[in-house]
Amino acid sequence: MTWLSFFDAAWVGYYKPLVSNVQTSHKDVKDTGNWLLKLYYGHRPFMAFCCVASEVLYIILFLFADEKSTSLLNVCRCLLKGSPLTFFIFISTLVGWALKQVINVIQMKTAADMCVVFDLKRGK
Repeated sequence: MTWLSFFDAAWVGYYKPLVSNVQTSHKDVKDTGNWLLKLYYGHRPFMAFCCVASEVLYIILFLFADEKSTSLLNVCRCLLKGSPLTFFIFISTLVGWALKQVINVIQMKTAADMCVVFDLKRGK
């Protein structure tokens, strides 16, 4: 995701509650039909796992990278060949990171869809 698309996603996410009289925040997902968004915002421990896992994954990748390794795949292979604890932490954080990325895309699409509906209603 480029910085431009990140800011576009953030703008859509914060613009959506302003145009829809129903929502007060981008975290208000009770009207959405997506179960993953409801799980993410409805269960704080799950949301915390995804957020913390994302940050810890970046830290782990940084700590295990060395000057000789120029490839992310090489660092991941090194982590997978490490101790069982390192392997478990890497896989756990990778799963949390992947879930958070999927949730970000779903949230961006949901927000964009609501903005389109608002614009269509306003245009009529």
